[in-house]
Amino acid sequence: MRAHGLDPGDGLLGVFTDVLVAELRNRAGELAADGHVLPGAADALTAVGAVPGVRQSVLTGNLYPLAVLKMTVFGLAEHVDFRLGAYGDDALERTDLPAHAFARTERYLGRRHHDAPLPCAKVGAALQQPVR
Repeated sequence: MRAHGLDPGDGLLGVFTDVLVAELRNRAGELAADGHVLPGAADALTAVGAVPGVRQSVLTGNLYPLAVLKMTVFGLAEHVDFRLGAYGDDALERTDLPAHAFARTERYLGRRHHDAPLPCAKVGAALQQPVR
């Protein structure tokens, strides 16, 4: 927004995201028609979700409502606990998102991520986005 001379601090960012979310919800059918789930993704989520003690969520640059929309449109929402994820509206930099997901995990599950019996895993993210 600033690149276009607009100040997001004037409430404009909230208006923009509200319009964006509403528009994409209205176009959910187009999203389903034009997009696709990668082969094996649902099977992988099912298999990992069947492991005792494993909780799955998402860490994405998408806004929370758009992440839920996309996962729902493609039939993947049932595999994840959205409360534990981190989203584009949590931080400006994607590299800051893992800290948000770990804090949510501690808040909702009552344990810190490094206290879990298995390490955290990241699937499908860009190489320049390390988990901290």
